[in-house]
Amino acid sequence: MNTFTSVTHGVDHRAVNHCPINHSSGNHAGKSGDSPQMTSHHSSSTVSAGGQTHHDPSLPGTRTEGDTEAAADDPASTTVYWQPISLAQPVVNTLSTKLFTPVVPVATTRGANQAPPKPPPTERSARSTGSDAVLQPQETLDLDLQLSPHEGDYTVRVLTSPAGQAIGTFQSPFAATESGEFVQEIMPSARPLSRLAVQALMKEHGGRLFDALFQNDLLVCLERSFDEVRRRNATLRIKLRLTDAPELLSLPWEYLYHRRRNLFLSQSTTSSLVHFLELPDPVASLTVTLPLRMLVVIANPTDLQPLDVEREWSTIQSALADLIERGMVIVDRLPSATLPELQSALRRHDYHVIHFVGHGDFDETVGMGHIVFADGQGQAHPLPGEVLAQLLHNERTLRLVVLNAPEGSQSNGANSFASVAQLLVQQGVPAVIAMRHSISDDAAVAFSHEFYAALADGYSVDAAVTEGRVAIATRMGNGEWGTPQLIMHAQNGMLWQVAAKVDDTVIDGASIGADLGV
Repeated sequence: MNTFTSVTHGVDHRAVNHCPINHSSGNHAGKSGDSPQMTSHHSSSTVSAGGQTHHDPSLPGTRTEGDTEAAADDPASTTVYWQPISLAQPVVNTLSTKLFTPVVPVATTRGANQAPPKPPPTERSARSTGSDAVLQPQETLDLDLQLSPHEGDYTVRVLTSPAGQAIGTFQSPFAATESGEFVQEIMPSARPLSRLAVQALMKEHGGRLFDALFQNDLLVCLERSFDEVRRRNATLRIKLRLTDAPELLSLPWEYLYHRRRNLFLSQSTTSSLVHFLELPDPVASLTVTLPLRMLVVIANPTDLQPLDVEREWSTIQSALADLIERGMVIVDRLPSATLPELQSALRRHDYHVIHFVGHGDFDETVGMGHIVFADGQGQAHPLPGEVLAQLLHNERTLRLVVLNAPEGSQSNGANSFASVAQLLVQQGVPAVIAMRHSISDDAAVAFSHEFYAALADGYSVDAAVTEGRVAIATRMGNGEWGTPQLIMHAQNGMLWQVAAKVDDTVIDGASIGADLGV
């Protein structure tokens, strides 16, 4: 019988809503398992100028330590508490074992082991600084750019921004192969360059791309948007819509560099960069109940160069160690990924995140990327991205896919995983993170650790990607931080909503960012 490892994770959760959300079920029938139970109740808090949170007994819904015991006997109590699951060791399950069912809200008293939940953020939040600290919400504003061909150049339209709309033109500042050569030159596999030389090269190319994109009215719009972001203590999400100009996807957008501000836009905590695909159908709202389920798919065929997959698996576990202890997230491992095993796992369980580790390839003749699985004998079995996308199209709870190409992986050009990522989004996956190139083991570990830790801290998916990029940039000293590419169809980085139904009243949680942040 095929087996995979299942590790339970968890975090605290509060039913405090910072933005309007809808409530719609996204669970499949026929996929079942065990889940913690919860009780519910509202709470209030205030934030001091120093960023500390204080509970005010005078505010409606505030519970003091003295009346907590009495609240346990109050049937009208409406604060959500999750029953933690304590596991001394990871749990190994077979694919035939039932592991996951939606949590059914019930009215229970609070136990002595239950910790008070943390309030969820809106889209990006500051990290907690101690056991009593809470995540502080921060508003995210969109600068939405659409590029489309026009008379040999491209028209750029600002569809929405904090500063209104604008229109301009764009022409690539690079020769046919120049941008690809630049990316290869700043990678660790290229000729040795000092850290300062790599930084100068990234600024030069990123600055040229920035100057070509943000000219005249578009530059004014960007600057005014930054002013508004600063005034409102918010962050700016820059959306690039390249649906009408797919040939521009190969440009090094992640290295956009604002010379005057000395700022890489995709490496800043005040801004993020996403590739947005326009599709006819909007992303359906998904109300989820914990635990979340994540599938790590490891494909390491015996006839290709071996990958250090155990290191990345350990990194994911380490990044979510606190969640493991609280039993709020389950991580399943599919160590020898064949297509039948993947299909079997998807049939038995609802997954919210899939993390793929393995080789990629790109077929120039048909212009399509491939994901390399293993066949029944452990040999390489390239799977067209379109086939994988069709398979995942049926997974209605799936909200995020991560495609990682570790050091030594076969990756034919920048389009291998990026091409597959676009196909996945086109088939309904709200967000996909793709490594545009093979990435060193150290960089992959740095990214995965900070990315998943940021998700656990309550960051939106684009903000968490930024955290991963910063980790690579500060620790590696090369240009690998621009390798992760985020492609989205979701309007924002908060891809789930958590709601508990108590006495026929839906208690809104903000997006699942409070727990896994995506």
